[in-house]
Amino acid sequence: EVVGVSGQDVESKQKFAEELGLDFSILADEGDEVRKAFGVPKAAFGLFPGRVTYVLDKSGECVSVYDNLGDAASHIDAAKEALAELKPAAKPASNPLAAIFSR
Repeated sequence: EVVGVSGQDVESKQKFAEELGLDFSILADEGDEVRKAFGVPKAAFGLFPGRVTYVLDKSGECVSVYDNLGDAASHIDAAKEALAELKPAAKPASNPLAAIFSR
């Protein structure tokens, strides 16, 4: 599942999603709690919030970090590339006796 988080308000996130044709949820982190929890640095001597994309695998491990304040659209491409590189979840080992019990 893909979820975006932004420090801006809900209305600006809806506009952003529409402009870029995004089909996933973007959550408004107006109090910057998520940003602080992930340690996203401020930019331009602390005048602007930073823009960082993290890609986590299903176990919660961070597999990609992309930091680019100036180009919001590039974050989409970076996230798509990181997601494409994720290995599919391992399938459970098959039971060699399953065929016997399914008769």
